[in-house]
Amino acid sequence: MHIAARPCTPPRESISPDGSPFVCYHRLSEYMTGRSCSPPSQPAQWRESSRYTVDALPETRPSQLLTPRATRVDIAHPPAAFCTPQLMREELQLRASLDSELALARRDSSWRLEPAVTPLVEGLYVGGFPDEETLETLRREKVDTIINCCAGEYDTLDSVREEFTVHHLYAEDQGDYLILFHCYDQFAAIVNEAKKLGRRVFVHCVAGINRSVTLCIAYLMQYYHMEPISCVRLFLSQGRTDILRNVSFRHQIVDFYLNTLST
Repeated sequence: MHIAARPCTPPRESISPDGSPFVCYHRLSEYMTGRSCSPPSQPAQWRESSRYTVDALPETRPSQLLTPRATRVDIAHPPAAFCTPQLMREELQLRASLDSELALARRDSSWRLEPAVTPLVEGLYVGGFPDEETLETLRREKVDTIINCCAGEYDTLDSVREEFTVHHLYAEDQGDYLILFHCYDQFAAIVNEAKKLGRRVFVHCVAGINRSVTLCIAYLMQYYHMEPISCVRLFLSQGRTDILRNVSFRHQIVDFYLNTLST
């Protein structure tokens, strides 16, 4: 399922390349993207000799992040600011509830160690970059498929690729990266195909905090009809309490739930 194009609301402190403030009120479909979940470009010689296999990715889609010169606000005409979409009260309330739930969980469990592997629903697990302890748990749980959400930053070891089916997503843990926009469709397709074949999937990034958690929560919301708070509480109940430090990813989860799944 493709995420519907929506107006974008940049942070209020956003500035354009020449330093002037701007307000973006155009829709996603009007602009080309500057980011994607694709692997970085490589020389032809390297590609020919590389043994890594990268999954075919869908055509790059437009990004909310690129704001054309035409949308800058002329400070001499402040009424232009009224063109900026305002956040819905429901969205603000859900963001606040999510922030509160996570802050409380971190305060109450700051002394606990995060589990290497966290089971979520049947056949879906999440965690950090797999070490030997993690791999042993995956073998015990009969997991045979791994989704590496930090490929390019941390590449999967050859020994792991020989034992498991590994898929690579080149997601970035940055505040301006639209992870659901760029990576979710491919992620959901991989998980659904694996589950259809009776396989079990382990999703990881570097620490199992932001990228892997965000994609798994979006999947739970879409296919298990869970609300964002319910998803977070599922992680907490399974002992994974240090999640979603990336505030932008939290906002994207709320936006995905309200503007895509609820429409």
